[in-house]
Amino acid sequence: MTDIYDKRKEKMENARIGYQVASNLWICENQVYWSRFSALVLVNSILLAAIAVMSASDKCSSQILHCYIMPCAGIILCILWLLISLRSSKKYFYYMNSARELEEKFLSDIVKTSSREPNMSKKEGVCFPPHFKESKIKMRFYNKLSIGRCSYCIIGLFAVIYIFFLIFLRR
Repeated sequence: MTDIYDKRKEKMENARIGYQVASNLWICENQVYWSRFSALVLVNSILLAAIAVMSASDKCSSQILHCYIMPCAGIILCILWLLISLRSSKKYFYYMNSARELEEKFLSDIVKTSSREPNMSKKEGVCFPPHFKESKIKMRFYNKLSIGRCSYCIIGLFAVIYIFFLIFLRR
């Protein structure tokens, strides 16, 4: 009887450790994603500013640089940025789903954090005991817009600006 108990205890301990690792990787991937995103926003902003300054300057001797090369480099940068973001997003969802799976399978009697999160977007929301400040939390329609999709729109906006420069600076 104690052998079965020891195996169950060991399994629960392994599940807790696995959940902790998956949760930490989930958090870390999110931080890395936004660090990369911020860095690439900065690089793209500097490149766009350089294109704008060079195109406004009468002293710029290399028209091919700011009319063709820099906007094309910016478009390539946006494509690479999108690919990096898509890969990072996949890893983020992998770690999130791994933590959620371990929580639901092994820890659902004790922990209900990541497994309840999808319910926030549904009609019923997430309910807490009545003595909490907010006993029911749910997403409104304007909160449901994915942060990932918003970040892809920002990447697309930079790409559109580069295309605009590529088309209109030649004239």
